[in-house]
Amino acid sequence: MSHEPTAAPSAPTAETAPPPHRTCPDELWRLGPAAIELATTWQKRAGSEPVAPAAQLLSRILQDPAGLDFTLRFVDDVIRPHDPHVAASALRKLAARPLGFLPGPLALALKAVGVAARPAPVPTIAATRRAFRETVGDLVVDATPTSLTTALRRLRANGDHLNVNLLGEAVLGDTEAARRLAANEALLDRTDVDYLSLKVSAVIGPHNPWDFEGAVSRAVEVLTPFFRKAKDTGTFVNLDMEAYHDLDLTLE
Repeated sequence: MSHEPTAAPSAPTAETAPPPHRTCPDELWRLGPAAIELATTWQKRAGSEPVAPAAQLLSRILQDPAGLDFTLRFVDDVIRPHDPHVAASALRKLAARPLGFLPGPLALALKAVGVAARPAPVPTIAATRRAFRETVGDLVVDATPTSLTTALRRLRANGDHLNVNLLGEAVLGDTEAARRLAANEALLDRTDVDYLSLKVSAVIGPHNPWDFEGAVSRAVEVLTPFFRKAKDTGTFVNLDMEAYHDLDLTLE
């Protein structure tokens, strides 16, 4: 019996390969290329714009993986806690790290306040937070009602549109998650806020990583009233994420 030669099946190409598994709808998936094109346009245009010193410093820090982790820990563990002793303990630990991603004078200053945080936590943390506000004043504003009103009026004076995002996302329990959700709901009541960003991880609290469906159900339960209120106030809500491990949860 003779056999006709057969060709080995060709390897799948980018055009023929099946699409990767994804949970979002096709119409949402197709928005990706358009978003990339728009972001690329913004990036090119931004290259000719002057860069604020605070933005230059932040860019330098975030280019280093250690700098990114430092920034997240500094915001969540030093700036956000209400107890200055808790913040001082975190500041000492951060100051003990290698700080090569910071400019020399700033690294030395941080080492110094790290030492001072043990005997004098309250004034040290107060000074650290004041210096933080002065350093990133172009990027971060105080969220208290009076200060926020003044800052938003100034930033919107030229017709700019703002995406308001409460600083810090990590929460340690359901009480903190409820407090942050209430703070975001207060933003919905403001007539000078028409766009805000919200993270699922900030409003549902810690959850069992093996109970994905349960976490999704909890998020839907918590966020549905929030989105209904946003619709009533005409506020656009950008549901984003702090870390890639929250991608599937956010999409679901």
